[in-house]
Amino acid sequence: MSMTEEEMTEERCDSTTPYGGRGRYIAWAKDHGRTVRRLLTLALGSRLLLILAGWIANYYPKNPTYQRYIDQGFQFTPRWLIDMWCRWDSSWYLSIAGGGYSAGESLGNAYSNMAFFPLYPDLVRLLTVWLPSSVQSPALLLTAGLAISNLCFFASIVLLYALTLRLTGEEAVAGRTALLTVCLPAAYIFSAFYTESLFFFLSLCVCVAAERDRWALSAVFAALAALTRANGFVIVLVPAWIYMSRREWDFRRLGWRWTWFLLVPLAIAAHFFTLYLKTGNFFAFFMAQKAWARGTVSPIGILRESIDALRDPSPQLAILDRAAFLAYLTISAWAIWREKTLRAYAVYATGLMLAYGASGLMYSMTRYTLVVFPAAIFASLRIRNEEAFRWLCAALAVIQTLLWIGWTNYYWIC
Repeated sequence: MSMTEEEMTEERCDSTTPYGGRGRYIAWAKDHGRTVRRLLTLALGSRLLLILAGWIANYYPKNPTYQRYIDQGFQFTPRWLIDMWCRWDSSWYLSIAGGGYSAGESLGNAYSNMAFFPLYPDLVRLLTVWLPSSVQSPALLLTAGLAISNLCFFASIVLLYALTLRLTGEEAVAGRTALLTVCLPAAYIFSAFYTESLFFFLSLCVCVAAERDRWALSAVFAALAALTRANGFVIVLVPAWIYMSRREWDFRRLGWRWTWFLLVPLAIAAHFFTLYLKTGNFFAFFMAQKAWARGTVSPIGILRESIDALRDPSPQLAILDRAAFLAYLTISAWAIWREKTLRAYAVYATGLMLAYGASGLMYSMTRYTLVVFPAAIFASLRIRNEEAFRWLCAALAVIQTLLWIGWTNYYWIC
């Protein structure tokens, strides 16, 4: 006799696996205190090493294209420890946090902050708006944003370990996944004034809640993830797949709990409505994207453009972006076939990579792939040779250091 949905939920949540009913988040952290401390030490240690590398980077040539930053000694704030984490798209998030959305001179023809999603800058504003005007400054907003990014990063490393342990049952695989994530070439972005850490954290929360059959909670996190970045809605593939697989893909057992995930399109529609109130155009976001020459490309076109770019030796960073895109897409698509127990995550990773590529631009793929955490799990599952894995992480960490030095010296990286 088949169990009811409530009985299935109770059975799964009563398990002793990570973040199950008896080992809720805080209790699990206490039970695995040594592991949590090691994970946090790994995350914090990587940030301290980046700060050291950033200090050394001051002795390297800076990008003469941005002579005005060189002359004044900073891009956003003279506080070096803050400014080093803030580059390029940080200005758009800062503008939203400081003054809200603006269509700019000509929506669609000129760059506008309406091309960016609101949750991260809104959280920055929420942390600072209640403070007196005497302390309000760009540096304050940047500090709040960096606090959000780093707290989300530290929490994400622990959540990633716990989720991987639950999915694979292997502590070694969970540890390798966390280490690989910290060593990825663009992993310094996790501490930057960018959305990656927040989206990474929310994505993991979606998956953790779905694994526990907490559909309402998973849907709330998915809606928040959808408000963090343009492709954030794709995370809904994980709970959707888990939801249906636990009902053996029998639509007669669909129930009503799936309706929680209507929060995702509703959240996006609410954001679009706020832009409509400012512009009179419900699709102002898509208009703003045109200034970045983003469009729609077929999957075949995505692969063709990526492979062609690898043959061009001139733009080295572009080659790295294309290589990252192809590697992640290949690993994710391969996992759909090979990792049957993790198929929900393979489908999500593949869907997210296709969504990235469909924009028609391959720039910043080294950064975008950071949050495609299932690929790190798949790689850690398959690379069983510890020495080979350590060499891989070391090589990636060296690349990260080089990219970080370029980033701090005003080179357009990620």
